Amino acid sequence: MDDYFSKKSCVGCCIDVKKLERIVLAELKSIIESHNVKDEVKSKVVFEERIQNEIDILNQNVEDYKKKIDECTLAIKNLYMDKVKNIITVDEFIAFSKEFHQDKEKYQEIIENTETSIDELKLKLSSSLDKEELLKKYQDIDHLKRIHVDSLIDYIEIGKCKPKTRKREINIYWNF
Repeated sequence: MDDYFSKKSCVGCCIDVKKLERIVLAELKSIIESHNVKDEVKSKVVFEERIQNEIDILNQNVEDYKKKIDECTLAIKNLYMDKVKNIITVDEFIAFSKEFHQDKEKYQEIIENTETSIDELKLKLSSSLDKEELLKKYQDIDHLKRIHVDSLIDYIEIGKCKPKTRKREINIYWNF
């Protein structure tokens, strides 16, 4: 552990477990209460609609690029027929064909990147829906157990106690 943290950075950052539990529960209850507000629901719906619209647009882009790949494939086929009929030379066929193959590769790469973006957006959308279920599940919690901590909290930062006020900054990073 000493390799990851400076001993100096953790001096005075201790906190009683019961006190930390009360702080975490209070913030969780606050989040749950604010989540139940109609404005939050409206903003959640807007967020989900925006994400779904982005997914739809990206899906349409994927379809458009698939059509472009098909067009390139058809163009290469037509070029080959022109070469067979001696309408174009072998050198012309090679040059034009190379360009169409490069275009196909470029379009395929764009499709792959776009599909990755779609997957990321779907994950955001899913986590937004999961947040609501997670908050419902824990709305009546009055004591933290290990399973609650693991599912709700990513990590907690505890600042040093300020000498004059005896207060400290505590930042909770949630998994939702």
